[in-house]
Amino acid sequence: MWSLYGGAISEWMSMGVIGRLVMPILTTGFAIRPEVVSWAMTLPRMLDAVLDPFVGHLSDRTQSRWGRRRPFAFIGALLCAAMAMAIWWISPKWSEAVQFGYLLTVGTVFWVGFALFSISIYAMNYELVDGCSYQHRVRFFAIRSLFCQVAVLAAGGWAYWLVLRPMFGGEIAGIRWVSIILASLILLGGWAPALLFKERFAARAKEATSHSLWQGMREAWRIQPMRQLIIIRLLLGFGFAIFNGLYLYVNIYHACGGDKMLATKIAGLTEIANVALNVLQVPLVAPLARRMGRRSLLLVGIGAHLGLAATGFLFFTPDMPYLQIASTLFWAPAGFVFGTVCASAIPDICDLDELQNGTRREGLFGAAIVFLNKMEVALCTLIPGYVLVFSGFVGDAVKQSEHTLFWLRVCSYTPYVLVGIIAILIALRYPLTEQVMAKVRADLAQRRNGGTAT
Repeated sequence: MWSLYGGAISEWMSMGVIGRLVMPILTTGFAIRPEVVSWAMTLPRMLDAVLDPFVGHLSDRTQSRWGRRRPFAFIGALLCAAMAMAIWWISPKWSEAVQFGYLLTVGTVFWVGFALFSISIYAMNYELVDGCSYQHRVRFFAIRSLFCQVAVLAAGGWAYWLVLRPMFGGEIAGIRWVSIILASLILLGGWAPALLFKERFAARAKEATSHSLWQGMREAWRIQPMRQLIIIRLLLGFGFAIFNGLYLYVNIYHACGGDKMLATKIAGLTEIANVALNVLQVPLVAPLARRMGRRSLLLVGIGAHLGLAATGFLFFTPDMPYLQIASTLFWAPAGFVFGTVCASAIPDICDLDELQNGTRREGLFGAAIVFLNKMEVALCTLIPGYVLVFSGFVGDAVKQSEHTLFWLRVCSYTPYVLVGIIAILIALRYPLTEQVMAKVRADLAQRRNGGTAT
C-alpha cells in the first residue's frame, strides 16, 4: 500500500512541474512567447491522449514475469524524471522554431512516459481495493489524496520560490538546479510501486485478450456512472485548468504588484495551509461519506470548486495580498473531497463492469482518468497562453496595465463558475449509493467463489 502512495507523489509532482511551473517560468524567466509554449506543450498531450486507451488496454493484456503493470511504471517514471530536467535546458538565445521543436520533443517523451506510469499506478490502486468495503475505498483514496497534495506543495507551492533564491544567480540557473531535486523525487516515488507492489490480478491478463479495445471502450461508455464522472471531471477540469493556469499571473501582477518574491512566498504559504486542511479532512471524509452518502459528498466537492471560483475577486486583492491564503477554505475541499470521491468511485465502476461484462479492466478505466488529467494540464498551458495574449500581457514587464489585470481575473473566474453549476446538476443524478454497491459486491463474490463480500 505504501509504495502506491509514493506513486501518487511521483504522479502529482510530475503534473505540478508541467502544469504549474512551465508556463510562468518559460514566459517570464526565459522570455519565450506564450503562444509558443502553449502549442509546444499542448500538441504532445493531444497526441498522447489518443494513445492512453491503447496503453491501458495493453496493460490489461500484458503477461510477463514482472506482472502486467510494474514494467510500464518503471519505464514511465524514468522518462518523466528525465524530461522534468531536460525541459529547462532550452536556451533563450535559440530561434523560435528551434525552441518550439525542443519543447515539442521533450513534451512528447514526457507524456508518453506519464501515460505508461500513471495508467499502471491507477490500475494498481483499483486492484488493491478490490473486495474492500465502500467506506474503506473512500479512506484509502483520502490518504492517497493527502500524498498528492504534499507533491503539489513541493512542485507547485515552494518550488518557484526556491528557484528565485539569490544563491542560484538567476531564475534560469535556479530552475535547472531545482529540477534535479524534483526529478529525483519523481524517480524515487515512481519506482517504489514498480519494484515493491505485488499485483493481485496479474494472472487475469488472459481474460482481457478476449475483448478488443473498441469493444471495451464501448462497454465502458455504456456504464452510466462512468459517463457522469467523465463529464463532471471534464467540466471542472476545464474550469480549474484556466484558474490554475492564470493563478500565478493574477497573484504576481495583481495581488502582489509585480513582486515575484512576495507572490511565490504567499503561494507557498497557501499550499501549506492547503495541506494542513487536508490532514484535518483525512479522518473525516470516510465518516462523512457513510453519513451523507457519496453523492452528497461529491456535491460538497463540486460546491467547493464553485466557491473557489466565485470568491476569486474577494480573496485576490492588492489591498491585502495575504488574504488569498483564505482561498484554501475552498481550495482544499475542492481538490481533496472531490478528488477522493471520484477516485474511490472508479473501483466501484470496475466492479460494476465485471458484473455486467465479465472482465477486469482497471487499466482501461485508469487510462480514462489519466486522459482527463492530461486534458486538464493541457488546458493549463493552451488557454492561459491565449488569455495572456488577449489581455495584452507583456512578459518582461514588472507591472501590467489595468486592462490586462482586469481580463486576467475575469477569464480566470467566470468559466469556472459556469462549469461548476453544470457539474452540480449532473452530480445530482449519480446512482452508485452504498446500498447499490453492497449488492454488486455480493453478486460478484457469489459469482467468483460463492463467498460473501467484505
